[in-house]
Amino acid sequence: MRLALNALITFGLLACGSSTAATDSGVAADSAADTATDATSERPASDTAPPRDTAPVDLPPPDTAADAPADTATPFPCPMGLPGEYSFFRDGGNAPWQDRGTVTPPRAMLFVRDRFDTMSTRCPSTLADCGTADVVDLAEVTAALVHPDVQSSLARGTVLYGVDTRPADGQVFVIQRGMARVEVGSACRGAGACTPVPPGVQRAVDILQALLEQESTAPACRALLGGA
Repeated sequence: MRLALNALITFGLLACGSSTAATDSGVAADSAADTATDATSERPASDTAPPRDTAPVDLPPPDTAADAPADTATPFPCPMGLPGEYSFFRDGGNAPWQDRGTVTPPRAMLFVRDRFDTMSTRCPSTLADCGTADVVDLAEVTAALVHPDVQSSLARGTVLYGVDTRPADGQVFVIQRGMARVEVGSACRGAGACTPVPPGVQRAVDILQALLEQESTAPACRALLGGA
């Protein structure tokens, strides 16, 4: 009986000790958690992880040069006036008249129609302002005349490009400055001793022929020409 009582007392003491240890362990764990929480809340901002930098990244500007259309022609700056006095006309052939244009600084234009058997008709005017739509203007005429192809050709005195068809009642277009002149005939088309027309000279011929046509059909000049 005494042995049973002693065993019961011993078991009770052991159970009490285990409960106390568990309680103490739980208290210690809660205390540690609270301490960690307090340490985290009291930690300086410098000890925390830095916020992620969300600023936009500076990218290089897009290369638009490849997307831009090619510049086919550089605009010619508007000049103060013409580069000098130049005459231009068609020479040869059996035409009943000859139209001649002469430009003189700063921007004068004189259209003359020679009928050979009567008096000439003269139509003075002024070249249109730079950039005027649908007409040959001051900038276009100046750009044509100062082109290196034209200037280098005039520096040679008299030069012929293309085929001269005047012996067969054909014509050449003439650009003249003083005694120097550039004559432009028909295309070489495989002809033997034939010099092709330089691009700048052909451009000048096109511009000056258009100017002659423009002046001959202007209302004031057309009235003088009598519709001829």
